[in-house]
Amino acid sequence: MDMTNAFYIQVPPPDTIHSPRPLNGLPVFLCMQRNRIAFFASLIMLSFAMIICRDMFLFAKFIRLTEWSKSLPFLFKLPSVDMVIICLLPVALFTDSFSFAFASVVICVLLSPLVPVITWMTTISYHPLVNGIYNYLFIVLFHCAFPALLVLFYSLNNQIYSEKMPTVK
Repeated sequence: MDMTNAFYIQVPPPDTIHSPRPLNGLPVFLCMQRNRIAFFASLIMLSFAMIICRDMFLFAKFIRLTEWSKSLPFLFKLPSVDMVIICLLPVALFTDSFSFAFASVVICVLLSPLVPVITWMTTISYHPLVNGIYNYLFIVLFHCAFPALLVLFYSLNNQIYSEKMPTVK
């Protein structure tokens, strides 16, 4: 049996390979869609905000404000709510559809509290699992639910308004 052509891979000629090169010659697989960029921007910003200002989000009898957060103009007199709204704005502003905005906001709200809660659970010695679950639910329901609804309402309103706009031909 002749094995000379057993591992031969036929490559199409370069003229037939269709590889569009948007963004100054970058390959297509390096270019992300606008929806994914907005999702990852919101997820990263919200995760870093919760990691850096962990004491503002975790349950406590009083809220510890950082020095720089005292200079911000607060909308709801609670800096964590304002930070969540600011971090979720890219999803509301730059997504194509409301369904993707809804999915992105829900995933961001559910994933971003995991890192601060897990790092906090490693520092306590009394019932870390129970307290971790409680703090996770506290962050999601108290700090993130209302801002997520506001951002989703804004996104829905933005989608409805953009559909009613007349197009210029």
